[in-house]
Amino acid sequence: MRRALGAVALFLTVGLFLPGCGGALTGTPIPEGARYRGALVDHLGKPVKGPDASMTEQDAARRIDPCALLDPAAVSALGTVRYSGPGDTLGDCEILIGADRTTPVTKVSLSMAVMPVFTGATTTIGSRTGSEIPGEGLCSIAVAYNDRRAMNYTAHSDGTGSPCPALRTLVAASVPLLDSPGERAKPLRDPCSFLDVMYPAEQTFALIALNPSTCDYSLGPRVRDDHNRYVVRTMTMSKLQLDHPRPGARQLRVAGVPATEYPSGENYCIIDAFAGIDQPYLRPGWGDESEEYVEVLSVSGRDCEVVRDITVAAVRTYQAD
Repeated sequence: MRRALGAVALFLTVGLFLPGCGGALTGTPIPEGARYRGALVDHLGKPVKGPDASMTEQDAARRIDPCALLDPAAVSALGTVRYSGPGDTLGDCEILIGADRTTPVTKVSLSMAVMPVFTGATTTIGSRTGSEIPGEGLCSIAVAYNDRRAMNYTAHSDGTGSPCPALRTLVAASVPLLDSPGERAKPLRDPCSFLDVMYPAEQTFALIALNPSTCDYSLGPRVRDDHNRYVVRTMTMSKLQLDHPRPGARQLRVAGVPATEYPSGENYCIIDAFAGIDQPYLRPGWGDESEEYVEVLSVSGRDCEVVRDITVAAVRTYQAD
């Protein structure tokens, strides 16, 4: 959790007018609330023709419950589960293990936002290709899911030993679940659906991110300095972060919800809008105490005024869903 005391907070209210863009494109059927998919271009700026396979795969990923990809018996063997649910981003799974743990592993996470491109030594886990990356106090194993995506399993250690042996056992037991992934009760919302109301119909987009809860896009083809690139991440954060913003932050209200703006160098800006402020959930925080967490739309890009406009559109679309 990000904490910074003694912050300078300026209070602003953001409620900008955004032009709506109605209507549907002809040709390939476009899901409701996803007109932008008919305006996608490749890295050269050429229109993406026909149904985009990457969009179809991304829709399928939003239906997957990442916590259902971790074998329950193998997880229970690590110790008592203190928490199982969304990680830092809504598309990830995080599991916290209690003090009665049987291995050095204190936390296991699974991210679906990794490309199946492996460097160095690879191994075969079940029928799939994988790669292990040990680190100081943690261990990661990436396993190919399809030709576009890999699942990245990470275990964190309490410092008493390497988490890699326990993670290898967990991954070996969990890989068969990739053949028929468990699904969420309700798929994740399309994080790019706000593009329909933010931009005029003639605007084109190039999409970048693999994370199913992130909209990483550029206006037209991506350029070298990324001045036309903006990212909207659906995160989870403690409500306490509203009381302890970073130094130099500005506190705002965006479309009726509290938000924090962090300007930085080179005209770059980050706004965290607590869009899910009215629907908190409990999870372990610092120490043994539970804290209220909420869904947050974290918007970043060049020019704070533009980033504010994007945040308003993203929050309003989130609220409409």
